[in-house]
Amino acid sequence: MRFFTLSFGMNKKILISASLFFMVTNCLVSQTVFDFIGRPVNGSARIASLGGAAVGEGYDVNSMYWNPATLSFLRHSSVTVSSILGRNGESFNNTLSLPPLYVDNYQVVAAGFAGSYFGKNWSQPYFAYNGIDMGYSIKLHPTLSVGVLTNIRYGNKSSSGLWATSGSLGAFYAPSSGISYGIVYTGIGSGVLYRYNGYAGTLKYQRNLNQSIHIGSSFRFPSLYRLPYIIITMESQKFINTSGITYRAGFETYPAQNLSLRLGIISSSIATAGSFGLGYHIGNLHLDYAYFPDREANRYHQISISYQLGT
Repeated sequence: MRFFTLSFGMNKKILISASLFFMVTNCLVSQTVFDFIGRPVNGSARIASLGGAAVGEGYDVNSMYWNPATLSFLRHSSVTVSSILGRNGESFNNTLSLPPLYVDNYQVVAAGFAGSYFGKNWSQPYFAYNGIDMGYSIKLHPTLSVGVLTNIRYGNKSSSGLWATSGSLGAFYAPSSGISYGIVYTGIGSGVLYRYNGYAGTLKYQRNLNQSIHIGSSFRFPSLYRLPYIIITMESQKFINTSGITYRAGFETYPAQNLSLRLGIISSSIATAGSFGLGYHIGNLHLDYAYFPDREANRYHQISISYQLGT
């Protein structure tokens, strides 16, 4: 850990955080996960590195992908560009999250754009889709908000294409600056399903998505600090008409003012997987990286670049 002492001095907090981070991530990388059922790839690398445990965490505009009701409690207004690369090098996902389009004392409207492709190169993918995401949140009480997220997608393969619309409903409760809770109902509507067997792919209109309920919370300590030393997020997911529960948990620490280290774990009846990442910011520019599991490519790398507006 000597390179940390060169940058920040002999700081025990940095040494302890860095040692814990690298010991745990060595264990997580060694795991092999097959057929893991995860949620759709959306949002920022920060949330991905926390294992996707974010329905109770309102951080920036990307939080709308996990719980649209968090838009009423944003800690930052920012624009974010995020890119995801599958481990096999054949799948890419890019998103652009804009600052809130409309804000007043009670209501917030935000938007994002997404584009993905699966194939050996950008010019001739096996399958590609593009879409727009719209989030809306309204405060019912200074500590309580509700929200809705609408996703519109167009998937195309060669000369054929399909449209689909899906959405989610959420509620967010923040009784204090140190703790918050969230609940979301996802999987409303339809989706575009693409299946590839290694030789050929098929494009299908999936009428019934896997609907599920997510319940989670977030804890910050010390709660009054702008950058708390520790953030812990937890979440449970129950698919409708399916047995079993998926659990998610995330841990984030700030060993230095401009550096954050993150760990996450996802556990279901099928498998248990780990995620990890880090963040670094210079002024209003934030860089985030995540390595996390996904059911399609088994593992993903995600990089996000955000610019925070205001102070």
